[in-house]
Amino acid sequence: CPPVEPARGADFGLLVTEPPPFGLHDLRQAYQLTMELNIPAGLIVNRDGIGNFDIDAFCQEVGLPILMRRPLEKEIGQGIAQGKTLLDIHPEYAISLARVLGQKGQIQLCLVDSPGALKSLDAAIAIVTGLLQKAPDNNYAEELIRFLTAKANTLAFMRNYSDASRIYDRLIMNLKKDVQERPSPQAKIKLAQVYTNRGYIPTALTQKPSSIDYYDLAIGILEDLLDEEDFDPVVQSLII
Repeated sequence: CPPVEPARGADFGLLVTEPPPFGLHDLRQAYQLTMELNIPAGLIVNRDGIGNFDIDAFCQEVGLPILMRRPLEKEIGQGIAQGKTLLDIHPEYAISLARVLGQKGQIQLCLVDSPGALKSLDAAIAIVTGLLQKAPDNNYAEELIRFLTAKANTLAFMRNYSDASRIYDRLIMNLKKDVQERPSPQAKIKLAQVYTNRGYIPTALTQKPSSIDYYDLAIGILEDLLDEEDFDPVVQSLII
């Protein structure tokens, strides 16, 4: 079968389908192929919003994650007819692509494909870094923090503690600056989370006193937040 050989040996199956019935028929076959070849997969829904919701039901049934939805737009069709790419037409889709790569990395890590996860996360980090260089944006900065944290966690899982520590320390430095400039509860919680992740590494290296120092820093931040009189109950539930 022609699709089998190109797929054999792939580290991930990025499936693309459309809502009409024939789209679901082809998706079932493609998904079955990834299962037979033991390839993790995710789905992009093209021309989302037309047809019915059978694709969503199928994905929920088999546990296939929907990584991205691209709506039907006349502007996209016209641009592609002129030889343009999707990112030429909608540059803002770059962040969606980065998120797809980030989700792919998380799936690969869950399946203990750490090298594959690192490649996906590095690609996501490169996209978001490029976006930030063109136009500083808080949403892009938050995505970069999320991808860097995922990369550090992956490195720690691979026992590459030195590289993981460097990323955690960089994140701590940047988040401390954010907390000083914009002391929001969300920024403080992120800093506490990174302190907690950073504390794992000395534990793994049997340097438990150092771990306790990091955990105490995280606990101190969270205790201060819980003591605030006007503290948001929603954010409080996140801490608990």
